[in-house]
Amino acid sequence: MTKWIKVDPADIKVGDKVKAAIGNVSTIEGVIDYVGDDHLSIGTVPVSFRTWPTTWYVRKPKKAKPPTRPEEPPVGSFFRVDRSGDMYRAYGPIGPDRCYLGIGSGTGGAQRLWSDWEQLTEPGDTWTLLELREVGK
Repeated sequence: MTKWIKVDPADIKVGDKVKAAIGNVSTIEGVIDYVGDDHLSIGTVPVSFRTWPTTWYVRKPKKAKPPTRPEEPPVGSFFRVDRSGDMYRAYGPIGPDRCYLGIGSGTGGAQRLWSDWEQLTEPGDTWTLLELREVGK
């Protein structure tokens, strides 16, 4: 499968990654910095629409990957969901899914709620394991 799509010069926009095959002489590849009525610039190189027979190609955009849900934290660990700042403790299976007990929130209020993983996170969220330490008085 080719990485380049043949296009009409009128469809090229600033910021596109292009390749220009200029006659049988040379090929220029780069990012478009300027688009005018009679020429455009690939980086600092101006290329006229009229001077040379030029075939234009635009780099095919990469297919966007769907956001991935992070793996669940291990049972017994304390963790924070970075998006919300909420903290939880991962408990073992209670019923068909693992359950998590809310132990505090980023806003300061203590909570006591049971939730499953899908209620705590959204696709693409990150989480941080927390270390539980005893602090002296």
